[in-house]
Amino acid sequence: MSLFFSGNELNDEYRSLIEYGVQEFSEIIVFLKTMSRMVTETPSRGISLVVQTSSSLLNSAKIPIEMSDLDTVLK
Repeated sequence: MSLFFSGNELNDEYRSLIEYGVQEFSEIIVFLKTMSRMVTETPSRGISLVVQTSSSLLNSAKIPIEMSDLDTVLK
């Protein structure tokens, strides 16, 4: 899985989102690196993410997120 923001890959696991310039309502693009599969197959891959808040917001809480590769985010 790769995360991108403003055309740049977020590949340094020790940088915070603020250091990348991510702000409220910013869009982060997630690319799944999957094995080649037939178009007719139904994808069923699960994804687990952990979002950590800043120390001033929810005391650096870690929020686990479970999703499938078919999920979308609605406003």
